[in-house]
Amino acid sequence: MASGVVHVEVVDTVRQCQRAVQLLERENVVAADAEGINMTKTGPLTLLQIGTERGHVYLFDVKREPRMFKEGGLKRLLESESVVKVMHSSKNDGDALYWQHGVELRGVFDTQLAQVLLDKANGRRYPLKHKLADVVSLHCPDKAASVEQEKDVVQTKWNKLEGEYWGKRPLTDEMKELLQRLGRMETLKTTVEKEIRSKRDRAVFDRIVQEEKETLKSVLTDFANSPSRPRKLEDITDEDVLGALGHLRLEELIRVLCIVQDVLGALGRVGRPGHLRLEELIRVLCIVQDVLGALGHLRLEELIRVLCIVQDVLGALGHLRLDELIRVLCVVQDVLGALGHLRLDELPTMGLPPLIKELKVQHMKSRLNEIEAELRDKGKNFEPSNSVCGFIRACVIACDDEGVKQHATGLQDRIDNIIIEDFKRKYTVNTPVTHIADYERKVIGRKLRPKGERDPNLHPVCLRMHWEIKRDDLKQSMQTYNEDPRNFKMNEGYAKLLRFYISGPVPADIKANARQFLNSLEEAGLVSRPPPSARRGRFGGAQRLYRY
Repeated sequence: MASGVVHVEVVDTVRQCQRAVQLLERENVVAADAEGINMTKTGPLTLLQIGTERGHVYLFDVKREPRMFKEGGLKRLLESESVVKVMHSSKNDGDALYWQHGVELRGVFDTQLAQVLLDKANGRRYPLKHKLADVVSLHCPDKAASVEQEKDVVQTKWNKLEGEYWGKRPLTDEMKELLQRLGRMETLKTTVEKEIRSKRDRAVFDRIVQEEKETLKSVLTDFANSPSRPRKLEDITDEDVLGALGHLRLEELIRVLCIVQDVLGALGRVGRPGHLRLEELIRVLCIVQDVLGALGHLRLEELIRVLCIVQDVLGALGHLRLDELIRVLCVVQDVLGALGHLRLDELPTMGLPPLIKELKVQHMKSRLNEIEAELRDKGKNFEPSNSVCGFIRACVIACDDEGVKQHATGLQDRIDNIIIEDFKRKYTVNTPVTHIADYERKVIGRKLRPKGERDPNLHPVCLRMHWEIKRDDLKQSMQTYNEDPRNFKMNEGYAKLLRFYISGPVPADIKANARQFLNSLEEAGLVSRPPPSARRGRFGGAQRLYRY
């Protein structure tokens, strides 16, 4: 994008789409991204952005005119192998396109997956999946800050204020301005693609997912079997050259070493934190490694003193490669990444030594402390996410460390309250259940305890969505059973829930469906009928059978 100017064109008719697709099909590479309402297989995709390297971004309003996929040629373009679509973390976009519009993405260059492969090629065994801003910082560092800022402005709008923001029509001037910001990010993706210089498509993603669990086990097993292994999370860095810095994320590492910049002065910059470039960091660390050899045992203060000692040899900085630092960092990053993704309920089946469980618990404590600090700092402005809520829920349910469980329970209650307050503001009584995020669905379904179909003590938006969630959950369970009765997984807790629906204060349609479903399960022998004594009482004994 030579001029830096981005032109956004809204496309909302089949004829406009046909013309735009004809122009896009002449390109070798385009950038693509989708926006929607908590977009998943069912969360609706409402807008599709496709941009060219020259800075022209087409905004396809597929909510207003879904026929653009087939009649307008969008499906043909997205499934074409001849036009490379540069995307970042394309899984959700691909799922929404396939399940909602029958589009099978092809010819995709995923910058997130490409960076994973580059990290593996440079010595990482369990590389993290980076955000777009992180990938840009590696390949176009002068653009990274603007990317993060643009995305933050847009995401805060729909995360905290308007859950159905991208579903509003007609498009407002504010929405068009936000899309102008996103458009600048789209054109930047083509620059990142050129820097990475490698094509990877959805097949690569599938292969990485299949390898991930085995790699996780291998990384942690090798680490646990190391003769000099530490037993505390903060001591893992003894294995990896970086001493007390090893437990930091890469972004934090760079920020810490920016302080060193003020001490050194020989890096060619008048230092102020935030201006140490990754390439310079690599060169400094590799030279220190050559001079000292035992850098792995140094503390931060000692590291700074050592860096001052090697000022005279900094003239050789230009001869070191990126992969040299990556090899230095990779053990710490791999072990911490594997610990982060390791599920406690899988530990007994993986054959890992007890040390790994100890480190996993320490990792959970560390992550909970990070979340609490962010919650304390942001208060009601804290932005929940599926990953944060899922992690905390796993700590509550799966961890047998009482301290972790209590800490997580307290955080869960605080975040649940924020989610419910945001929910009242973000949605309306007409919001479809498919428009809400997965973490919102779980909290509204779990946290609320309505006394009936109408409960004046509950906010009407939350109350209605609670029953919509229960209705949808029951419908999905019935559909799963009807599709494959023999392999339907059933437990007594769910049978008790169905009995509560039948006898308790719930909407009539849920009651009728629960009765029909329970009869089918009893006839199939998957559920035993309770004795008559268990059916007596105000609600047929259901409240004794299931704590709602």
